Amino acid sequence: EMFPVSNPTMTAGDIVSVDAGVPVSMKLAVAGDGAPLAGVISTTPGQVLGDQNATGERPIALSGRVPAKVNLEGGPISIGDRIAVSSVPGVGKKATPFDDSVGNAIDTFGETSKDPLTGVGTVMVFLDLQKGIDTDAIGRKLLGITATSTPGIPFDFVGGMMDAITGRLAALSGASSTTDG
Repeated sequence: EMFPVSNPTMTAGDIVSVDAGVPVSMKLAVAGDGAPLAGVISTTPGQVLGDQNATGERPIALSGRVPAKVNLEGGPISIGDRIAVSSVPGVGKKATPFDDSVGNAIDTFGETSKDPLTGVGTVMVFLDLQKGIDTDAIGRKLLGITATSTPGIPFDFVGGMMDAITGRLAALSGASSTTDG
């Protein structure tokens, strides 16, 4: 499907995310910016929805298989590895379980596959967008804390655990003092 892009230099293989600043537009995805992943700019799409000649638009692969730009930031990529966004805008890496990912590698990428100057190459990816494991959500669930958070302040699992223990000890000491008297 054709989508507007916020950067005219975007090319085939770039991993893109939704650009919240421009409605229905795509931008180069980059690790840590929190923008939802959308797909990969297609090289030769089998079917395109929209005007292929529209200025400022690119064909974004939303399903199927597509070559994606990658580097070795997460280590060598094997068949079946999930592909996340690296620190280089538009370029993927081998994902950890905590990374949002665009899909699974269906071939390999290693030292001999990369461009010696840029460190970037391509790997064929079967698109399958997935969220990474949210450790904060797991921690909140374990502690029974609601999902509210203050922007800019990271979730403190150890502090929450200490508060839970203190609360239980206080409840136990309060319960035992009422039965003693």
